[in-house]
Amino acid sequence: MFFLFPFLMNAQIASKGVFLLNGTVEQMDGKYLYLSYFSASEKIIMDSSLVTNGGFHFKGHISQPVLAFLSKRNAKRWNASDTNTTSFFIEPKLLTLRFTNNVFGLPDLTGSDTENEHKELKRLRGEAASLLAPLNRQYEELNYRYIVLSKLKDSSTLLDLIGDKMDSLKEQTAPLSQRLFTIDTIFFRNHPHSIVTAHELTYTMNRLSPALFYTFYEQLGAEVQNSRYGKNLQLKMNNWKSGAMYTIASDFEATNPVQKKIRLADYKGEYVLLIFWASWCKPCRKENPELDSLYQVLKRNKANIAFIAIADDADSQDRWKEAIKRDKVELWQHGLSDRYQNDIMVLYGVSILPTKILIDPKGMIIGRYENDNNRALINDISRIYDRSGNDSL
Repeated sequence: MFFLFPFLMNAQIASKGVFLLNGTVEQMDGKYLYLSYFSASEKIIMDSSLVTNGGFHFKGHISQPVLAFLSKRNAKRWNASDTNTTSFFIEPKLLTLRFTNNVFGLPDLTGSDTENEHKELKRLRGEAASLLAPLNRQYEELNYRYIVLSKLKDSSTLLDLIGDKMDSLKEQTAPLSQRLFTIDTIFFRNHPHSIVTAHELTYTMNRLSPALFYTFYEQLGAEVQNSRYGKNLQLKMNNWKSGAMYTIASDFEATNPVQKKIRLADYKGEYVLLIFWASWCKPCRKENPELDSLYQVLKRNKANIAFIAIADDADSQDRWKEAIKRDKVELWQHGLSDRYQNDIMVLYGVSILPTKILIDPKGMIIGRYENDNNRALINDISRIYDRSGNDSL
């Protein structure tokens, strides 16, 4: 009976949907640790525990494995690169936490099968993730400077310098990102019913083909699909489908820079290229001259096409108007996507900037292009143009 006690205790705890987390940490006596997670009722719980004699304890109610965040500071939002914060998957069981080599960012949680799978994925990512992390931090810092400077006048020279550095970093990160993507997809195949797979698919789905994504989603099974991570995937899929290939484009109304309304329905009978961008988005700004060159060629050949640029700039409209002038794209149609009232980006399942969507005269989506590589877009438009002759696109 002695050997069965931990097993029976875990079974009893799980049946009540309770987790008990006991941990040890050095050099924090008299200080608090803060644990954040989603409860069984889907409420965000922020709990605290006073470290005493190197030990801390948490107890809570969860109905399924969830990702929890443990921090040395009390904050509503935590950054993944914050060395004062760590994360792991908890389950309704008896759990024990310590830190590898006493490093707070290296949690070693026992008792959670889901966290064991999470550890495996982190181990597989290993070298590629460690090489990518500092490059991503540099890119984020430069992007922040780019956004701040873009608000100022006469900052084009500095913006160009920062932009060149960002482009260089992007070239360095591309092969590492591809390595991680390959590692992730192999993990998804080897762990088709895992909560970790459902969680990570949220961040990977935009790089997967729809067919492969749906395959991974179906393999999750009903239990994981009904988890909070599975439901989140379903929500994203619904948004994704609304802007998917060979579906009818949803109508929308947006406000242009002179406070007039533009509607997609007004362009029925024409080809339409929707361009989702933002004044603060470096790749978007970089591709605008290329897209405008395409626009000018099409218009010189009297092509029957409208360019409608939808910007994620509802909170920075002056910067949006300035970017339109600076990038010399005033001849396009322009509108705002407001994430609080009129989120056209959500309507079309856009989560990456820039994204372009090509719509035919009957209102059907016939092309979707993400990021700033426009070769496929130009090829598709060229094929349509070649079929139609010089009088119309």
